[in-house]
Amino acid sequence: AKVGAPDNTIDGEREARDGGWLLASSTRLPSEAHLAALWRALAGDARLRSPARQAASKLPTSDPRLAEVQRALGERSKAAASFWQAMRAAEAKMAWSKVAHFGLRARAAAGGNGTPEDCLTLAGALGILGRYDEALEMLGGCDAGAGSVASARVTERKAWILGRRGDPEAARRLLEEALAKLPADGDDVLLLRSRLARMLVSGGHYAE
Repeated sequence: AKVGAPDNTIDGEREARDGGWLLASSTRLPSEAHLAALWRALAGDARLRSPARQAASKLPTSDPRLAEVQRALGERSKAAASFWQAMRAAEAKMAWSKVAHFGLRARAAAGGNGTPEDCLTLAGALGILGRYDEALEMLGGCDAGAGSVASARVTERKAWILGRRGDPEAARRLLEEALAKLPADGDDVLLLRSRLARMLVSGGHYAE
């Protein structure tokens, strides 16, 4: 910068701090509401798109900020893929509220349920958070076309959520009906029998 010329970077930062847009001790935004406002501004202001794209290019694929920038730029399919990546990273840390948030953002970005594994992960997170109706709706859309084991996993998760919601009889019926349609052994049968056994024990039906 020329000597005596105003430093617009410093002036802009000072204005942002004075306006409550930056924390006093860092360059972080103070709340999720501020962050949401930033993404809305990015979507509506063409002048912000080039610097945002440049900054986002340096972020890892599992960083949810990359997904938000892609969504604001109208790259909805890319945004969905990045949100699913962020969800998987959150799952590895067992950060279930973030799993649910990023998974739902992925669905909102481009529709669809991701992979069958993504679908089960998101439904499981919603169940852990007590959002049972949303979890059951999610499971209803899970793709069970990958084979009987995938179908059994969807059924097992439905039964688990029904049990958590306080409807163990519905869960039991679901499991017993599914087991009646399956061979006598195999991984899918073991999965469903294990869930049924846990439900019977928790309900005091020890002999069964």
